[in-house]
Amino acid sequence: MKKILGFSLLVMVALTFSSLIAKAVYSECKIRTDKKYVDGCSGPWLPNVHVKGINIDAKKLFKPACNTHDQCYHSCGCGKEHCDDKFKADMTAICDKKYPYDPITIGTGRFKKNIGDKNAVKRTACYAVKDAFYAAVRAGGQGSYDDAQKRAGCKDKVCLYQHWNYKGTEKCWSVGQKQSSLTDIGFNDMASSVKVFGNAKVEIYEHVGFKGKKLVITSDTPKLGKAWNDKASSLKIIRP
Repeated sequence: MKKILGFSLLVMVALTFSSLIAKAVYSECKIRTDKKYVDGCSGPWLPNVHVKGINIDAKKLFKPACNTHDQCYHSCGCGKEHCDDKFKADMTAICDKKYPYDPITIGTGRFKKNIGDKNAVKRTACYAVKDAFYAAVRAGGQGSYDDAQKRAGCKDKVCLYQHWNYKGTEKCWSVGQKQSSLTDIGFNDMASSVKVFGNAKVEIYEHVGFKGKKLVITSDTPKLGKAWNDKASSLKIIRP
């Protein structure tokens, strides 16, 4: 996380842009669980962050999320966008656990009334730091993601499978390759799942010659939805 979070010093001003990046069309993958490549939230400026008068030890608080983010970046088949979105979700969960809803009440019995939340300000501050971290990895994490994928030995390619959950006949292409007609290789309208390796994404087209509707997949997809299951007729493999 060091390179990414070092860059994020310039992105701290972007606290309000939590919805800057759209969700991936499909984003499922198997994240490695070993600790080989984790280094926590290692940005040199991170130990304490002050937001709205509240001091948050961000390096300590978000360490589990940072470690999982490192593991995700080093997992073959996990797209960068998926890893970043999971990072955001993990940090949100940490904030919610650290500063849970704690009602402020007045009165007793039937006159008891809820007038607020004791942790509202702290939780909001935690969210602000979370949003800054997320904006940082989205804006400045591509190089770290690429390096991580290479370090983990991932190859930049995409494979399509005949059945759900990566079963049945398999067809693979490397980045830069394209298939103008899946009929030519006996695979037209047969793809039901997709696996992405390394820094790659696939553009799947409804018709041959890269025509018709297009679906972009950036991460492992064990089950294509009804609209695209057995509907691919041509494709291009490119970098995200």
